[in-house]
Amino acid sequence: MNSYLIHKISSFKKLSHCFEIFKRFLLFLLFFVILTHSSAYSQGLSAKRVLILNSYSPDYIWTAEEQRGILSELEDKSPSPQIFIENMDAKRFYSKSYLEDFSNFLFNKYKGQKFDAIVATDDPAFLFALEKRDQFGNPPIFFCGVNTYETDVKGFIPDRVYGVKEEEDVGQTLSLMLKLFPKTKKILGITDKGAATYFKKQFDNFFLSHKGVLSEYFVSDELDKLVNKVNSEPNDTLVLDLVTHSVDRYGSDLIGSAPLGKLSQEVKLPIFGTFDYQLGYGIIGGIITSGTEQGKIVGKMAYKYLSENGSGWEDSKILSSSESNYPAFDENLLKRFNIKRYQLPPDSKIINHHENFFERHARVIIYFSIVALLLSLVIGLLVIVLIQKRREYEKLSDSEKYFRLLLDSSSDMIVVIDENGEILFENDSMAMLFSDKNDIEAKNFLNFLEKDERDKFRVLLEKVILAEKDSIFAFKFYVKTKSGAQIVFEGKAKKISDYKEDFILLTFSDVTDRERLHRALKEREEEYSLLFNNINDIVLVLDSEYKIIRANGELFRLFGYKEDELYNRQIIDFVYFEDREYAKSLIERAQNEGIKRFSFEIRAIDINGGVRTLDVKTTSIIKDSKKLIFVVCRDITERKKIEDAFIQKQMELNVLLENLPGYIYYKNKDGIYVFVNNNFCNLLGMDRRRIIGHTDYEIYNKDEAERNIELDRSAIKLGMAHFQEEEFRKLNGDVVIVLTQKVPIFDEKREFQGIISLSYDITELKTAYDLVEKGKEKYLELIQLLRDVVFELDYSGRFSFISDRIFDYTNIQPKELLNKFFADLSSPDEKEDLTLLFMSILRGERKRYVFKMSIRNYKDEYILFEANLLAKYENNIFKGATGVLRKI
Repeated sequence: MNSYLIHKISSFKKLSHCFEIFKRFLLFLLFFVILTHSSAYSQGLSAKRVLILNSYSPDYIWTAEEQRGILSELEDKSPSPQIFIENMDAKRFYSKSYLEDFSNFLFNKYKGQKFDAIVATDDPAFLFALEKRDQFGNPPIFFCGVNTYETDVKGFIPDRVYGVKEEEDVGQTLSLMLKLFPKTKKILGITDKGAATYFKKQFDNFFLSHKGVLSEYFVSDELDKLVNKVNSEPNDTLVLDLVTHSVDRYGSDLIGSAPLGKLSQEVKLPIFGTFDYQLGYGIIGGIITSGTEQGKIVGKMAYKYLSENGSGWEDSKILSSSESNYPAFDENLLKRFNIKRYQLPPDSKIINHHENFFERHARVIIYFSIVALLLSLVIGLLVIVLIQKRREYEKLSDSEKYFRLLLDSSSDMIVVIDENGEILFENDSMAMLFSDKNDIEAKNFLNFLEKDERDKFRVLLEKVILAEKDSIFAFKFYVKTKSGAQIVFEGKAKKISDYKEDFILLTFSDVTDRERLHRALKEREEEYSLLFNNINDIVLVLDSEYKIIRANGELFRLFGYKEDELYNRQIIDFVYFEDREYAKSLIERAQNEGIKRFSFEIRAIDINGGVRTLDVKTTSIIKDSKKLIFVVCRDITERKKIEDAFIQKQMELNVLLENLPGYIYYKNKDGIYVFVNNNFCNLLGMDRRRIIGHTDYEIYNKDEAERNIELDRSAIKLGMAHFQEEEFRKLNGDVVIVLTQKVPIFDEKREFQGIISLSYDITELKTAYDLVEKGKEKYLELIQLLRDVVFELDYSGRFSFISDRIFDYTNIQPKELLNKFFADLSSPDEKEDLTLLFMSILRGERKRYVFKMSIRNYKDEYILFEANLLAKYENNIFKGATGVLRKI
């Protein structure tokens, strides 16, 4: 029995060792998958290209801080994208020609290259990126330091634009100044000309609600003037420095902290500011806008966008400057002006802080604390190890008891018998199933078997005894428990030898539930067969030679075949003759390339020769070393007819568009031509393939392309169909004037999708109109030379035109007489006669009339004129008249 226990303990240790190896393998596999994924992720991000476009020179400290913040989030991380940096230097150069040269420089430098993102610092670079992003591959734009975002994006579609605005909080800084210096009588704001307009509105608005404090806003680019102005102020004055750029008395540039440092040396008044680069150079502090923080924010946004490949970034994300603003102060100046720490905002940042003993030696204190903690941990670990060693020793001494417990706790039944079947040892699982331990021991195992099973088991025992060591024999038998229930067992038998005799180890388990499961599985197969034959789709099973070996009832219902007409025949025999070559090519691909799944459409023949269109999906599997192909077909004959009818309608629409007299094209939201008709191709003298798939920049010269794009933007901004006049230049140089109706297309979310344009040639009509206008001008010039007054009447006898000569006689402007009945201008004595005269004119008694009439001037005097009038009729209906008035 001891050898048996030793053998089982050894087996248990081997099992534990195998489990440990398997656990280590799983950890290694998990580490390999993570490493592979990380490597792929790193390679993907490392291939990204980012252009950092600075508005100003890096000498400008604000720009340097923004760039440092951006690079800390992009370049200092791993993996990191490829970084390219360009500086516009717009503080010194910002002419139109310079910007054009700068654009051409970048175009030639990066010709043929595309960027995955542009990061623009400050307004000039942001505007430049919006205008020129197409030459960099139309990447997303990220920005920081932009003061006038809403103004900058006017005229552009802010698509894929992300960033943080620069909004200095002048109001909060002014409030903080008054809180720290409550006896202040006046606040002087100083700034340079470049920043004057930007800060003035905030500065003035603050004092609308603080009228008890005097305010002055002083603007100059010359540092000496700023110093003299500050020194001229009384002692109860505070200074808010908003200077971003100034010059000294010799005209040399002073940028960043340079002017502030010089200013603070020469004035004694308290100075506050709003930029982080002013800290440490003479300002007490303020609500600070940090270029570094602005750069970090936009750098994080760009890095996250590139990491996620733009997924979830369809809408623009614009953050306010509050993300990068914070209160900050210089401790040296706080002490100089006797300002206490408790007077400051609770989250203030302090520079030039003088450390106390604990702050000065914090690193040493922390180091020794960590060492002490580590020593305590080591001591604790040693104590734990000693306790564990003691427990392991106790466990080792109780190993036999635990091994017995393991055997008794096993769900499998374990029995040791001799060569005659007498039971020598059993675990508790065996005892609980049949009887208690005393009833089982000294009994023959064969007694628990059914009578017809005993002979077979005797043969098994003989084979085990005669077999070599470690040979294992599987067996299955049925037994009855003490309650009379029949249970199915499966197990293994193995010979155990010691120096005296041989024993047989039996391990077996109850498989009654598994047998029930097999029966249930058979029932499921029957249910599957029922489903197979009643599904609405056609289901076929093919062998490796593509012969039909099984089909469901839907096939016989739709196609009318019988089983003997279908089974063991090639599937290709039922394919429509025009599709058989296609079917053969699919079979060859499946055989040669090992493709397991196919999805395609094909036509098949029913029993009556009718043709049906099927949507087919196939899957290949290996079952019992045999290849089977499952084919699921859906009858789409009716759907196909509908699709063909739709295609026919589409063709008819294309024919209609091709034969309309106008010029028609459609561009998608990226400005790429998707459809053009023949007339448009003929107008440009280009082949359709030269236009479709290209943009205006690839078809026209730069000026014409930008003009076309600007017209498109006008239509998109209007948001509805409208007419506009355009010019097209043919390849031969001829200019064609067209009247164009542009219709912007939006989806249900009002997001722009494309634009349709329909144009008609109005060149000749325009020429004729210009000739008419020129004739009209000459006609009016001729009238001005006449001494007589020329006039026209409409169909109601009212003046529709009267020449300026009437002013010379009456001192009345012609426009005052328009739309007035001509008889109403005469004297009361003449009015009735003139009205009767007009009635005869309406009757068409004659065409020419000569009569006298008076017209009242501005002095209420009547001037006598002789009128000569020629009436115009159409189908005997009076349409108006033309005439002259001659002063008598």
